[in-house]
Amino acid sequence: MPSCIAKEYPITIHQGGTYEKDFNYSISGVNVNLQGYTGYCNIKTKQSSPSVLLAIPNGNGSFEEDGPSGIYFYQATNAEGAEIWKFKFYINDEDSLLLCPGKIDYTGFYTLYLKSAAGEVVLKLYGSADIKASA
Repeated sequence: MPSCIAKEYPITIHQGGTYEKDFNYSISGVNVNLQGYTGYCNIKTKQSSPSVLLAIPNGNGSFEEDGPSGIYFYQATNAEGAEIWKFKFYINDEDSLLLCPGKIDYTGFYTLYLKSAAGEVVLKLYGSADIKASA
């Protein structure tokens, strides 16, 4: 069984806007088949905070623009024409409004986990979440 890979990746989210980022997941340069995988993410004001500002679940079904926030898995074609698996981290505009209750910019913290089809956490993305308040 593969062990969990941890990778720091800072993000910036604009309150009232959408956040969308596509990722490849590969091990030693080989794209991983993500069929049956799930993902979830928590955004907090601080890494040590027990309170979660926004919990982003596994995406149900296919990704749709302006649809529910979630972690979505899909197949795409790379530059060489081969099919590869990717995942999308998506926060819709309604959910991003919840991230700035004080209407001021701040730097929070997020952790995103991918679980294999067997239920094992195989990837942890984490880092600063720069939250930009809407005017």
